[in-house]
Amino acid sequence: MGSHYYSRRFPVSSENELFERFAEFKEDQIFEYGHGRYTGDLKHHGLKVIKEIFTDASKADDYICENTDKYGPAYAIKVGDFNKAYPQTAKEKATVEKFNEIQKVIKNFEKDLIDRVKTSKSAFRGCKKCESKIAVKFVSLIDCPVCHSHDFIYTETDKNKLKALMEKSKELQKTINEQKEKYKNVNAFWLVGGWSPS
Repeated sequence: MGSHYYSRRFPVSSENELFERFAEFKEDQIFEYGHGRYTGDLKHHGLKVIKEIFTDASKADDYICENTDKYGPAYAIKVGDFNKAYPQTAKEKATVEKFNEIQKVIKNFEKDLIDRVKTSKSAFRGCKKCESKIAVKFVSLIDCPVCHSHDFIYTETDKNKLKALMEKSKELQKTINEQKEKYKNVNAFWLVGGWSPS
């Protein structure tokens, strides 16, 4: 089997936030391409942060390419001056933190609804549309498994909560975009890359 080099950029963040984003990236890769090892991506890799800082993205990419292999972890390198990159002020950092918190809630919203059903005292979940009763231990999707009604688990309260979260997320994203304007000439990011079997 051969190997394939892959790299991508992640926004400026702490190392802990980078590890979280990389884990989310791997989840998305598995969802998109499956669990196969020969898809030329980084979903089966761990992540190692290299302390050396680069100012040139192509040199950082060359370094990762030359020092990783398909059996080891992906490498993460800082490119550019993180001390000049967004976010800098306490207000900017608070905005980004709140946005990230809401994004996590939105991403896990349906999973949390399913978990709520599974941990309820009732052994069955009824569908208001087709009147089917499903054992909660078999509930794995938001929609009714019989008539595919989207209201099988969602309540009006749930819908309103999700709508409010989406609106707040949109509002915060607009604020972030406005805050980023004064940093538009700062070119800084994490470069993450490595080799994968293909």
